[in-house]
Amino acid sequence: MFEPLTKALWTPAAVAAVTFGTSVAPAPRAGVPSHTVPSIAQGSTWPAGYSRRRMVTITTGPNSPTNGYNGYTVRVTGFDTATEIAQGDMRADGNDLRVFCWNGTGWVEVPRLVTGLGGGDTHVIFKSQTDIPPNGSDTNHYVFHGNPNAGAPEALSYTNVYLWYDDFSTDPFGGGSPRYTRAKAVDIHGQDYSAPTHDAGNSRVIWDTGDNATSDMYVDNAGFSSFEQDVLIAADHDADLSYPASATDAIVARVSAINTSSTHVYLHYSHFNYPNSPAIAWDTWSNAERNSLGGELRRVFWPFNSPRTWGFATFGTTAKFWDDGDLDPEPWFAEAALLTGSTTTPQLGYMGLAPSQSRGWWDNLIIRRYTEPEPTTALDGEVELTAGVTIAKSVNPPGTATPGIDLTYTVTINSVGNADAVDVVVVDSLAAEVDFQIGSVVNNLPAGIGVIVDYSNDGGSLWTYTPVSLGCGAAAGYDGCVTHIRWRLQDDFPADPPDNSGNVVFVARIR
Repeated sequence: MFEPLTKALWTPAAVAAVTFGTSVAPAPRAGVPSHTVPSIAQGSTWPAGYSRRRMVTITTGPNSPTNGYNGYTVRVTGFDTATEIAQGDMRADGNDLRVFCWNGTGWVEVPRLVTGLGGGDTHVIFKSQTDIPPNGSDTNHYVFHGNPNAGAPEALSYTNVYLWYDDFSTDPFGGGSPRYTRAKAVDIHGQDYSAPTHDAGNSRVIWDTGDNATSDMYVDNAGFSSFEQDVLIAADHDADLSYPASATDAIVARVSAINTSSTHVYLHYSHFNYPNSPAIAWDTWSNAERNSLGGELRRVFWPFNSPRTWGFATFGTTAKFWDDGDLDPEPWFAEAALLTGSTTTPQLGYMGLAPSQSRGWWDNLIIRRYTEPEPTTALDGEVELTAGVTIAKSVNPPGTATPGIDLTYTVTINSVGNADAVDVVVVDSLAAEVDFQIGSVVNNLPAGIGVIVDYSNDGGSLWTYTPVSLGCGAAAGYDGCVTHIRWRLQDDFPADPPDNSGNVVFVARIR
């Protein structure tokens, strides 16, 4: 019987050392060897660089809008970014506050708009990337943050967060590609037409119709102009003059054709002393003004020199109008609609703005898909990125052994946490009383993980040694010079089962 060895050399209690690069090591967990992890783990489980995330659950109602929920603008509310920033878990500028969608094979970043950053009720607005069934839910969208190296996010553009957004910072009518068609498509007042223009100094669209005329504009974007019908159209409005006292400005939807006979639906809203203001109307371009009316008519008028946000929604055969009394940074209207009613049979068409008998301006035009009830969102609790591995070592045969017996060591590696482990290095030492068996290393790692095996004959200082038969007086086929074996994994170790576990095996003989 060979006694100098302790049982710890070949019993499960013996463990290998593990390293993950050169970052500061956390306190070892009970029963787990000391190891280090990089400050930001990477891999397919999380987008690279982000350390925290919250899942967003989007829940739909019984009614789907035209074209469904893929592209529906949704809003996350109640996000306490003040606390996140104070704790150092989010950048103060919010650049690392991002939305990602899991498409089944990888992460897709989704452009987002953030309002109220640094407060207790931050809103995150983005387009859904999945088509959710009626009365269904989706859990593929996530809010990520905690990336100190995040660059500037994608800026809000005409179509990346809403179906359409325009702050009129550039001329919408000029250049080789105007964004709007200016043409008399709604006959609200009289037969004359006065085209709107761009106020570059104030980044607005302005009009001055004069008496008995209309001044309208329609989004010239084939991406939705002829393919959307269930929408909410919101815009900032102000005016300061009537001709003579019957200023009536409108938001228009569902215009099937421009400059031709075309049924359309619009909301008209007057300044003073005009019957049926506001009202939801529908007519044809060739049939003079407001030949049919729908909705609960109320005698309400808008004041001069009072900028306000108006909103007009058409969905199915229902329409709603809001005047929220201020300039709203988001086209959401929680208060009751000023007007509700029925429209004609739904149809696809152009959308736009049509003031008449007045002088004023429009700004911040937003169009987004709409139905009722609108989808709701719920923000899950925060999950912190963790990555690491645990190591367990076993030997066969177990227990006390005699000289000349081959011992088969198995080092099992398990990935733990919710992100792939990177730069995994496993190091195991051999006692002086055993000889390494040449060619006995077998690597049973998850598919796609390459590994480089190194050997040291000086206690791990250098890793340039190549085992040789008869080395340091060992028997043929064995090397007694090997003091350490090192496995350097060339690919990330997955966090997701079943690929989150593997092992490496080698054989050593007791002298």
